[in-house]
Amino acid sequence: MFFRRIMDNKKILIIGASHHSKVLIDSFLSSGGRGEEICGYLDDNTSLLNKTVNGYKVLGKIEDIEKFKGKVGFVLYAIASIKFIKKKEDIIKKIKNLGFKFYTIIHPTAIISNQSVINEGVFIGPGVIIQPGTIIKNHVTIYSGSIIEHDNKIGDYSFIAPGVVTSGNVSIGKGVFVGTRSCIKNNVQIGDYSIVGIGSNVINNVEKNKLVFGNPARVIK
Repeated sequence: MFFRRIMDNKKILIIGASHHSKVLIDSFLSSGGRGEEICGYLDDNTSLLNKTVNGYKVLGKIEDIEKFKGKVGFVLYAIASIKFIKKKEDIIKKIKNLGFKFYTIIHPTAIISNQSVINEGVFIGPGVIIQPGTIIKNHVTIYSGSIIEHDNKIGDYSFIAPGVVTSGNVSIGKGVFVGTRSCIKNNVQIGDYSIVGIGSNVINNVEKNKLVFGNPARVIK
């Protein structure tokens, strides 16, 4: 298992005071961290400004992030929504271009092979299993109880909802959303920015920008 973590500053700034942030904070606290501390949020909901959410203060809007250069060591992206996946990519690229590093959280109950690769800005939730040969690319979210089998590839910005099961040699593209309790057959490829609906069984390849749903999963649009 491999992921980069640069320790020049131990403060973490969270992007998005969402329900997802509650999950990330809980996993961060459960893991004990490595001496890092959360300093607060940036969120575009102006009604939250200066309010405390899940124990931490909302310090400004996302566009205010430049003010925190040199003051925080890491950014934690915490906006989880199908409609925000492409926006997530844009926001993260802008933040990276400013020189910020992204924090990776792995819940202590996750089981992760030493022969897998976990990249920057990834969240791996409670009870997740990741098998050998699997590569989890940047800014991927894998929620509770999901099983990612051997030799999978999960592309940047993708979201794996709770209880998803992938068989061996599955390839999931960039910005893909896989709904709760979905299963993906071995050797299947899912194209960039596609959506797999809740509880679907995917037995065939899925092209880019498609919505599939059902058992077996069929293209809806």
